[in-house]
Formats: sequence, structure tokens, C-alpha cells
Amino acid sequence: MPKKSPEPPWLQDLRKRKEPLSLAIDEQGYIEAWKYAFEGPHDYNLMIWHPEGDLDFGFDAPTRRERYGLDTPGFRRLSFEKQKARLIDAIYDLGDDHLLDDGPPWPDTEVGISEWLDETADEDDEPLISEWDNQHRVGHPIYDALTPSERAKYGVSQGDAGGPGSEGCMVTSVKCSMAELNDLIRRKKLPFVFVEDRRG
Repeated sequence: MPKKSPEPPWLQDLRKRKEPLSLAIDEQGYIEAWKYAFEGPHDYNLMIWHPEGDLDFGFDAPTRRERYGLDTPGFRRLSFEKQKARLIDAIYDLGDDHLLDDGPPWPDTEVGISEWLDETADEDDEPLISEWDNQHRVGHPIYDALTPSERAKYGVSQGDAGGPGSEGCMVTSVKCSMAELNDLIRRKKLPFVFVEDRRG
């Protein structure tokens, strides 16, 4: 039997609170936070409402050095040629190889590569935002807690909201009633409660 992955810190935090997190089923049948906003102090913002204090899922864009895992003393001690080779490998590993279409985007000097790495990563360095960085992320622990037979029984599935080849927004969809979902999460001891069904 595969080892179960540890719960994310935000879910562990919810378990320590008295009140469950309010959820909704949106118009397409996707599980989402009941109240949320894409605003806050970060480069990328998502605040999910909770009566005991909002959950802040926002984060600031990393530097390219951080993004590519090259913010180590060992990398800085490498020769210029070895730094270039490590950086190119890291770019390919993260699927950013489009950055190299017209040759390396940094000046071909040790100072140039260092300054380029210390810049903030931007939209060209995809993906900065994961497919779960959205208001639908709250459905993932529910899906994860169910057995395959329970998923089939309650019509719970996961996929990309944009359809095949989209790679944009992962969601958990449901076909059962809100009452069935609340009964299910009570039995699974999850810190959630469904308060609104927005399906037509």
C-alpha cells in the first residue's frame, strides 16, 4: 500500500481551529472556497476567508536563482563555464527551455549571469504559479481522503478545468448532493463544511 503523503501546513492549521472552513460547489460542480479574494500584499495573492482568521496563500515571486535552486555557496564557487552548464540544466529541468530559443538570455560574463539570476522571475519563467494555486485547492484534501470506490460512488473526480492540454487550473468536481458531501467529510474527520451549492 503506498505511503500517504503528509497533510499540507494550511490543512494542519485548520485542524487546530474550532470552526471548519466553509466551502461551496460552484456553477460547474467544482469544489471551491465559499469566500475568497485575489488580493493581498504579495506578488501573487489568494486569501480564503475563515472566521478565526483568513488563510493567506499568497507568495512573492522568487528570484531566478531561487527558482532554479542555485542559491547555494557551492554554485557561486563554480567556474563560469560550470555555472552556465548547471543553469542550462536547471532551465531544462523546469521546462523553461523556451528561454534558450535565441541563445542564453543573460550576458555571457560571470557578472552577467549573476545579475540575471538575481532578478525576479516573471511570466516568461513559467510556471511560477502551480495548477493548485487557486480557490479550488480546498477540494484536493477531500479527493485525497477518499478511496477509489468512494470517489466512484459520490462522483468525485479531479482534472484541469481548462480541458485537455490546458495545464492551468486543477479542480475537484462532484456529482453528489451537498448533504452527502457534508456527511462524507464528517466521517473522514476533515475540517470543512459545505454551506452553498451554486449549481443551477
